[in-house]
Amino acid sequence: MSDSDDEILVSMFPEPPRPPSPEPTISIYNRNKTFIKSPEDWEEIKIRLVGDHPLWGHYLWNAARSFATYLDEHRDLYENRNVLELGAAGALPSLVAGKNNARLVVSTDYPDAALIKNIEQNIKTNLTLEEQDRTVAQGYTWGRPVDQLLEISSSRTGQGRYDPIILSDLVFNHPQ
Repeated sequence: MSDSDDEILVSMFPEPPRPPSPEPTISIYNRNKTFIKSPEDWEEIKIRLVGDHPLWGHYLWNAARSFATYLDEHRDLYENRNVLELGAAGALPSLVAGKNNARLVVSTDYPDAALIKNIEQNIKTNLTLEEQDRTVAQGYTWGRPVDQLLEISSSRTGQGRYDPIILSDLVFNHPQ
């Protein structure tokens, strides 16, 4: 969205001042011990979650935890491949793919500064420098052209595609 789009929306739907957002929280994902083969292997991922967000980015849902375990168990699905996660929030599945040798991981969520900065922080906190070089946080609005996402893949790996695409919590919404 452009600044003028934001201004139009604010003028159409004015909101009262909001109280300050709560502080971010940390959720710990503990890796299944059967996947740890050596003392150098990773054991946990600390997921920083925004304090509050209307798009539910302040929760680490069970679907993300379950899918992260599934990815850890089935590395053949993404190892040395380009991975795209849509609606990543805290980006746990993306981080597992990054730690387990995906060629490229692009972790997306709605292009809100708080959400994208949070994903970037989780990448920096949980991944080695080498893993960070293969992992990107990117804003993306569903239904918009995917050219920018394909360009990231193409410029980084020479392949303008993703295989697999992760969608762990996309249809969950309390009021629906």
